[in-house]
Amino acid sequence: MSQRWLIIQKIIELLSKKTNWNVQLALRYLHEKYPIPSPSPSYLRTTRSFIDYLQNKTTGPPAIENILSEAATYCS
Repeated sequence: MSQRWLIIQKIIELLSKKTNWNVQLALRYLHEKYPIPSPSPSYLRTTRSFIDYLQNKTTGPPAIENILSEAATYCS
């Protein structure tokens, strides 16, 4: 579980380092844009499936990049 939590901590840290962002805003963004549980897409069905998706060598890096790039338009 601790290794899974590291990926979420990394994303929260990267988001909170953005200009005018903090940890609370990063958590709100993730909660609103990536609600768990969600029937679709399948990687949002459970917390574990979302973290597995982010840790996957194929899907993870582009997914993390997408999360960070979409954050640029959040709250604007």
